[in-house]
Amino acid sequence: ELRLVLQRCVYVAELEREMQPGRTPEEVLQRYLRSLELGIGEPNVPLLTEASRFFRMDKPHAPGYLQRIRAYYAKAMPYRIVERGDLAVVSFKPGEPVLPIFLRRDGSGLWLVDEPKVWATLHLFQDGSSRLKYDEAAYAFGIAPLEGETAPRGGRV
Repeated sequence: ELRLVLQRCVYVAELEREMQPGRTPEEVLQRYLRSLELGIGEPNVPLLTEASRFFRMDKPHAPGYLQRIRAYYAKAMPYRIVERGDLAVVSFKPGEPVLPIFLRRDGSGLWLVDEPKVWATLHLFQDGSSRLKYDEAAYAFGIAPLEGETAPRGGRV
């Protein structure tokens, strides 16, 4: 019994180290995708922004749901990362039913996942398309133009 408790403590400590903010958007993206794969829905994951932690307290998800999201992301590969200042947008193949992943660099230069900003910025439709709610949203620079548009979306950073 004690041995199992100790093994769990070691496992939790390893996960805590693995789920830290990253020095690059790519690094934190890979950690975030791993957290979805493992079904980690706790709000206190270090790679999340403070707003994301509150978002998860208010809107918790079961491990199976998070793992399903990860499977959708896997199907929507490849991704591209667009950075502007302290913000980054990870977008996936058009037509896949996934929203982009938004990242933000904190004051110490580490990148974090900004989950609630995605829901505040975009609509996701059943056909897999998504649309900006506000053209001047901070992350709009990384959202692909709508059909018929030639330039990236606006956005102020």
